[in-house]
Amino acid sequence: MKVCLIVGGALSRLGGLEKHFIELAKGLVEYCEVSVIAHGEYRKYFQDTDIEFIELNLDTSRFNIFLYLKLLGILKKNKFDVVHAQANKAAYIVSKLKKYLLNTRFVATIHNKKKNINYFNTMDLVIGVSNAVLEKIKTRKKVIYNGLDMQKIDSTKRYDLRKAFDVDNTLPIAVSIGRLVEAKGFDFLIEALQDININLLIVGDGKEQDNLEVMIKKYGKEKNIQMLGFRDDALEIIKSADFVIIPSRREGFSYVFAETLCLKKPLLSTDVADVKFFIPAELVIKSPDVGLIREKITFFLQNKDKIDFSKYYNEARENFSMKNMILKTYQTYEEIVGDR
Repeated sequence: MKVCLIVGGALSRLGGLEKHFIELAKGLVEYCEVSVIAHGEYRKYFQDTDIEFIELNLDTSRFNIFLYLKLLGILKKNKFDVVHAQANKAAYIVSKLKKYLLNTRFVATIHNKKKNINYFNTMDLVIGVSNAVLEKIKTRKKVIYNGLDMQKIDSTKRYDLRKAFDVDNTLPIAVSIGRLVEAKGFDFLIEALQDININLLIVGDGKEQDNLEVMIKKYGKEKNIQMLGFRDDALEIIKSADFVIIPSRREGFSYVFAETLCLKKPLLSTDVADVKFFIPAELVIKSPDVGLIREKITFFLQNKDKIDFSKYYNEARENFSMKNMILKTYQTYEEIVGDR
């Protein structure tokens, strides 16, 4: 089977979408012949692999007729069995070419909720990284969660956060991780902690950093809430913390959510993505609200020794492994190719 994965845009940073695209392509090589079409900045990630890298500048306007003509030429020449578009821009572009490639099956992965998803409904099948992002999809669809490298998870080391960041030794340590943008809800979390005594380490950077630092000073929490910026040891920080909080307003899929549970750490989260299926109901924050966040943190601190997370940890490892993601994706290709 010949499969082509396409992603739009340049590679400004290795975020969740970009990571997913690269890891999926590399994993599928075990099952089929794989090509990728992407901006030249992706080339380095596919060197020394059996993947054919086809460079195409998809960082231009989605209304660029020359982009469509060039991509159509590539797809016709290679006669792929499956073309798999990752996220919105790639899905939009290939949706316009589908009628010219009748012997090819088209798949698109949707990573976040979007208002306009009509072009996804033209696909032969849509993969969602959670049930939540598939709510408005009317065509054939399937949930396949993003995968984690379990060897990396299992080799993650723990270290002394109290010593590393000079936090109060008498208080529990919570961690919250993500881009410092409005969607992640860190403003709600900081406000919720004004009357709760815990240490909070916020990992990430972004345009909301100055506003969040002002809030921390406003509530006099400089000693308890630290903003660590972007770090490449997020897994180690999660494993070394007492618990993790996700206060997001919205999420398509949260790697932090999957990583936390696979690292066997307690998690409190707003009701985003499919988190509610993988943590105790009493720790799901039904909406991103200051009062509800404060209430759930208080409940957890009072009852943490009584809450059994073991079954949730086991379910997470079954659902969020890289092996599971790759195999389910390949099986999906087999299904739709078999329908021709």
